[in-house]
Formats: sequence, structure tokens, C-alpha cells
Amino acid sequence: MPVLTSFLLTALWGAHLAPPPVPARDRIVEVLGDGAAVRLEGSRPPLARPEFDAGRVDGATRIEGVSLYFKPSPEQQASLEKLLAAQQDPASPDYRKWITPEEYASRFGLSLADLGRVTAWLSSQGFSAVSVGRNRQSVSFSGTVGELEAAFRTEIHFFAEGTLLHFANATELSLPAGLSGLVASVRHLDDYRPHPRGAASVLSLPEFTSSQTGNHFLTPDDFATIYDLQPLYKAGLDGTGVSIAALSRSSISR
Repeated sequence: MPVLTSFLLTALWGAHLAPPPVPARDRIVEVLGDGAAVRLEGSRPPLARPEFDAGRVDGATRIEGVSLYFKPSPEQQASLEKLLAAQQDPASPDYRKWITPEEYASRFGLSLADLGRVTAWLSSQGFSAVSVGRNRQSVSFSGTVGELEAAFRTEIHFFAEGTLLHFANATELSLPAGLSGLVASVRHLDDYRPHPRGAASVLSLPEFTSSQTGNHFLTPDDFATIYDLQPLYKAGLDGTGVSIAALSRSSISR
């Protein structure tokens, strides 16, 4: 009996103290800023074309909140997908065991050493307000057009879109070779943004159908009618003081 008890305790203790997930490994093996560079394909906005070019932006103009977004390694991506599947599997011991942002960063973000290399390179280019995203998958910074052009080997131009004037990089961006395969995108280096498909007066009409896609959309009053919310409204329950979270591009099993 003592032997069996000792065995069971050892098994339970081992299960309880399972090895923690391996933290992110270093992936930058080259010195950043040594002159070698690689192009970031797809980094020029589609509408930043020569026929819309309206001239260069003044080099002293500041652009705030530019961000580098990093790809997870293949091992990290596989581990993340496994974790997500386990968190939604009632038979898994990890079912609904959510991790903190810090745990996520340690497992699926850049290593601390790599983040140090990236932020040091950005600072060496003259950028300010360098900050790391909580998930360690992005770094934000600000700088002048001249600094951005030099660091990413491009030119920032104005581009006409009808009566609007946008700014954007006129060519694909280039990054230090040491970041090859790590950077997914550079964001907020232009001011192109999605346009609303309808005016507020149109969206308030029932049976609204998009002229772009043909899809039918519901307005708040449609929703209230379908789900018989008027009694709740009359009782004073209109959602005031209540927060909700809307998830998009997700597949969650309940």
C-alpha cells in the first residue's frame, strides 16, 4: 500500500507540475541595420499608383503610430492552433482555461531579446514613442517622413482619390534582412481607410440591401422587431451601462 500510495502521489504531482510551455525562442540571427535589406511584398497600398501621384510629402511631416506587426513562427502557430482547439473541446483538460495576455506574449510573441533588437534598431533610425504591444506581436513608433523614407527605403507621396488626397508609400517597403520572415505588415504608414457604404439616412430605412454586394442588412429597429424588444424598451431596459464584446472572423464552439 505505501508503494502504491507513493506511486499515485508521484503521478498526481507530476501531472500537476507539468512542464510549462516553452517560451518564444530568439529568431533574429543577423545584425539589424547592417545595410542588407529585403522587400516586404504587398506593402504598397493598391491605390498608391503612379497615375494618382500628387507629389512627395514634406520630409519634416510627422506620422504618428506606425506599427510593425510580426508573424508567429511555424511552431508558435501550430501550438496556438492546438491551444485554441483544446480550449473549445469539452473533453480537454484545457477546456475554457483562458490564458493571460502576458502568457500569450511569452508563448506566441517575439522573444524579449528579439524585441530588444527591434526597438534598438527603431531608435537608431531616429524614431520616437517606441512601444511594444502587450501581446509582443507588434511595436509602434512615430517619426518624420524623412526618417520613415530612409528606414524603409521608400518615398512617401500624396495620392489623389477623387476629391480626396491621401499619403502613402509610393513603392514596396524594404526591411533589414534580419527581419526577413518576421514582419507580417507595416501599418499606418498611409491614411487609406475603408469608406462607409451608405449614409446614416439610408441605413435607417428597413429592408436595406447593399448596392455593392446585394447583401441584406438589419437596422437596430429591425432587430428590435424580430426579437420583440419593445416590451424591454418600455420597461426602461435599453442597454445603458452594459458592455458587450463582438467577435469577428472567429469560429467559437460553445
